[in-house]
Amino acid sequence: MKCRYRISTLLAVLFMLVGSLSIGSIHAFGAEETPDVEILLEEVHLTDEDIQAALEICFSNLKYYNEHVYLSYHIFDSQGNLVIGENERVKIELNAGQRQSVSLQIDMGDAKILAPDEKLYVEFDIVDEKNAFWYSTSNEMIFRTARIDFSRSVLQKVADEIQGNAIIFAINIIVFILVCSLGICYFMRRRKTLMRKA
Repeated sequence: MKCRYRISTLLAVLFMLVGSLSIGSIHAFGAEETPDVEILLEEVHLTDEDIQAALEICFSNLKYYNEHVYLSYHIFDSQGNLVIGENERVKIELNAGQRQSVSLQIDMGDAKILAPDEKLYVEFDIVDEKNAFWYSTSNEMIFRTARIDFSRSVLQKVADEIQGNAIIFAINIIVFILVCSLGICYFMRRRKTLMRKA
């Protein structure tokens, strides 16, 4: 009976911990209203030198779309100072659902040289080359984007992996706790049985 109570308590604590984790390596920025244009971060993988990101671009308002819009990104230091503003541009070609999926590999080598002691972050943006403006600078539209924190800290990398695979991580922790709890209960019962025989 005590073992079951302990297992239930351990599981409740685990769910509270997992639920309250705030790793903060992926952020969404923009108004709370439905955005006219939104960049969603689907998946991210960090290494020492680069970021691999899978994104989805959604245009709720086609007024802001033309054949000369491109996805890009800016790299900032932890104080919000621009480190590199002009980066690779990927042409946006929407599907019937007014969306496009894009995979980007972002080389952070130059940014690390320009700001060697800083934690960096990447913020995605869209540039309209026809009308010569960045969506992030427009006061006319509601634009929501994504940001990825890039740190050389091992703990940050582990945290990013946990956030990217939170469900798998939680399942592994639950299984580990259950196996340990069952093992402890088994050995405690075995010990009581042996003590009774003696």
